[in-house]
Amino acid sequence: MAAMNPCPCGYYGDESRQCDCTADQINRYWSRLSGPLLDRIDLHVDVPPLPAGVLSATIQPSDDQQDWLTIMSKVRAHAWARQGKLNSKLDSRHMDRICHLNDDDRKFLDHSVARLGISARGYFKILKIARTIADLSERPEIQTNNIIEALSYRRLDRK
Repeated sequence: MAAMNPCPCGYYGDESRQCDCTADQINRYWSRLSGPLLDRIDLHVDVPPLPAGVLSATIQPSDDQQDWLTIMSKVRAHAWARQGKLNSKLDSRHMDRICHLNDDDRKFLDHSVARLGISARGYFKILKIARTIADLSERPEIQTNNIIEALSYRRLDRK
């Protein structure tokens, strides 16, 4: 897991504070991240700042949190039963069987990867993420919407 600010001052995209970085400063800031490093991070997502008071509030576990724990336990158990390991640990030898795509979805993913400039490692990360999303929906096969969602979690791959 890793985290970083969106720009040198930390306020790019923040609705409560104005970013004073130039486009050139932001580009230099982001260019310090190498592609091979980003390839090794499964999910790239933006996390907006929390509203004031959220961190100091006392939080009680909700039924929704318990439901998610149950769902995640089921998904992990299903992956173990299907392939003997978690989706994140799949290697290229198992990808075609576990992360099988129909011809249209394979063409869509291939086109997206080429258009966005995603590496081979990123391609396999997307497949594993799509497999997990399909598992969360209790679907035996990866569907187009799973691929689209998985692509959305690889934001930093895009040129």
